[in-house]
Amino acid sequence: MFLLHIFVKVILPIFVVIGMGYIFGRTNKPDIRSFTRIVWNVTGPCLAFAALVTSTIPNDDFARIFFFVIATTLAMWPIAVLAARALKLDRATSASFQLSVLFGNIVNYGFPMLLFAFGTGGVERGVVFMTGNQVLLSTLAVFIASRGSARLRQSLTNVARVPLLYASILGFIVNRLAITIPQPIFEPIKLVGDSNLMFMLLILGMQLASTRITDGRKALGVAVVLRLGVSVVIAAIFAGLLGITGLSRQAVIAESGTPSAVYATVIATEYNANPGFASAAIVVTTVLSMVSMTIVLALLGVR
Repeated sequence: MFLLHIFVKVILPIFVVIGMGYIFGRTNKPDIRSFTRIVWNVTGPCLAFAALVTSTIPNDDFARIFFFVIATTLAMWPIAVLAARALKLDRATSASFQLSVLFGNIVNYGFPMLLFAFGTGGVERGVVFMTGNQVLLSTLAVFIASRGSARLRQSLTNVARVPLLYASILGFIVNRLAITIPQPIFEPIKLVGDSNLMFMLLILGMQLASTRITDGRKALGVAVVLRLGVSVVIAAIFAGLLGITGLSRQAVIAESGTPSAVYATVIATEYNANPGFASAAIVVTTVLSMVSMTIVLALLGVR
């Protein structure tokens, strides 16, 4: 029954929207990069800003969860790099592999999962998790993707040009200083941000319309193990080291086990880092997460 609820509440709605994007991609042959730029430069920054402005998590929990995300991602990075080298992946595929392993689908998969498992308190902690994740997406993810096709200097330059980073910083400052934004300004920003989830899924569907899972199956298998298994173990270790307990511990470990992020495809497409591999990793990890997330949630005490 629990598995059926996970499928109906999380997996099925996701694949309905992905299917729409897939059909559109097959029938219209769209320029996917135009869509990814909207997400990367407009809807994504609006989502990050609006979510941070309205966050109500206490400072102590906020800091612990934020540093948890940074620490666990940085701990997983060398593991992903070593795995990519062992698999002898080219630069572009290695970048896509790392993105698929390091970044989970914490919003459009994670938030519904947190709501179903832990209620609104879980979702609030998911917003803080997203904060740290957005900072890493704006910096580390861009650096990794850029390294797939650019030199070090250009990669660092790309990091400094990401709107998502500045939107996250600004949202955090507005929240901490309790600055009130007039509704006629904030509501349109929030509305645009809310559209980000659907845009990401539609982009994934369009990318899948031209993706075939043929080469790189071994790499996909390794990515699945690292993303759905090893990341959860690392998360449990760091939750203990940082003193994260109770609901916060349950939420951050659950988020750490989510399938590969849709943003992996967005970023890989934007920086020409083999987006086909990222798209394949998202599909495989999302399907298999029906089993893995059920086990993780059961171990976390969800009944």
